[in-house]
Amino acid sequence: MLKLKKRIIPLVLIIILSMTIPIQAAPLKVNDISDLMRLIQEDYFFDVSQQELLEGAMRGIFYPLDPYSNYFSNEEYDTFSERNAGSFAGIGVSLSEFEGALVIDTVMAGGPAEKAGIKAEDRILSVDGKTIEEYGIVELVRFLKGQPQTRVKVEVKRAGIEQTFSFEMTREMIQIHPVTYKVLENDIGYIKIDEFIEKVSDDVDKAVEVLIKAKVKGVILDVRNNPGGILDEAVNVADIFLPKNTPVVYIEYKNKSQEVLFSRKEPWKIPLVVLVDKGSASASEILAAAIQESKVGTIVGTTTFGKGTVQMVDELTSGGGLKLTIARYLTPKKNWIHGKGVTPDIVIENPKKSSIPDFAPMDEERDYTEGQKGLNVYGAQQRLIYLQYKDVKATGIMDDGTVMALKALQAANNVKEKHGVLDIETRDTLNNRVIELHKQILEDLQLKTAIEALHN
Repeated sequence: MLKLKKRIIPLVLIIILSMTIPIQAAPLKVNDISDLMRLIQEDYFFDVSQQELLEGAMRGIFYPLDPYSNYFSNEEYDTFSERNAGSFAGIGVSLSEFEGALVIDTVMAGGPAEKAGIKAEDRILSVDGKTIEEYGIVELVRFLKGQPQTRVKVEVKRAGIEQTFSFEMTREMIQIHPVTYKVLENDIGYIKIDEFIEKVSDDVDKAVEVLIKAKVKGVILDVRNNPGGILDEAVNVADIFLPKNTPVVYIEYKNKSQEVLFSRKEPWKIPLVVLVDKGSASASEILAAAIQESKVGTIVGTTTFGKGTVQMVDELTSGGGLKLTIARYLTPKKNWIHGKGVTPDIVIENPKKSSIPDFAPMDEERDYTEGQKGLNVYGAQQRLIYLQYKDVKATGIMDDGTVMALKALQAANNVKEKHGVLDIETRDTLNNRVIELHKQILEDLQLKTAIEALHN
């Protein structure tokens, strides 16, 4: 019976797909795209505008080109321009893809997401009812954006809690701050550059000045997962560290003519390490290669992405825009890293990201005392074992070992009542401690190695 069904289905499909009008005797004469567009508008059964056909044709023209050349619709071009300018309308979160899910990495202070109660590590399940399964991650990210003062509903899953949470908020103009800095232990300066948008080099220059005034012993530039951006900004950041009149990058055009961009000012003289990984691309690679080949700093991490081409972005008078690869770039030693990437001086990988174990839910809004049994108790015992509390077994019963472990947890975390009862506050504290421990397990070995490199 199963084999028979397998044979019938293709026959049905063939019948459906072959319901077409017989081919005309004379072939159609189509000399160019305008002929094809006219034919479609005259004979195509459904409604389609000339603008829609034109946009489709524009996208089609870019199809055989490299992945970095593409056409922008009006909306796409506006989003692209806003991003480079450092602002966009949204809810104020940074996101990453992990195990097929859309995970919130950081929640921007004062933004709509923070005000609503969304937290880092939350997984986005849907946006205005639209799910990842239906639309995919890229579309879901796009749905989070929109016009300022418009409403959006986001459903999330929180680690360690079975139920989902829905938050409704109003989109606002979010200012992007791609440069952050701080002083690490042992007086090491740390600067993170998320992407090379407008005026990033000014922010990096100010950060270096502040850190040097704080008498740091060296600076770590972190461009991990930095996809690139504006070439001039990468050159300007390199200018902060490279000796004056040092080549930063060569630009080679189709006619083989070359343009070389030099550093133009006296640098900050300070020990330097640059952190890179597979997500460091384009402008990030220009910076890393310039510092490496000029021997003004040490590169630490894993081999970079390997994008060695330059794109020009133009706005179209008809609306939208286009991005076209017009050149390739070469490092100061005239190496083309396209498809190869920049190999660090010190190669080291970070532990692979892993998810928190799939514990039993603790959704019951009630307290559990010694001798009682329940799913909350079983989930609490699993978490206590993960936190390495002794004499705890996952039985679902509040035994002596569980009570003693809960008392120790309550004392260590300043829980109001330290009586060994599994109450709501203790449950939430237990969940938070699991998340904190999970973050600690994923130690940043690359950053640790960068700090050690500055001490040597």
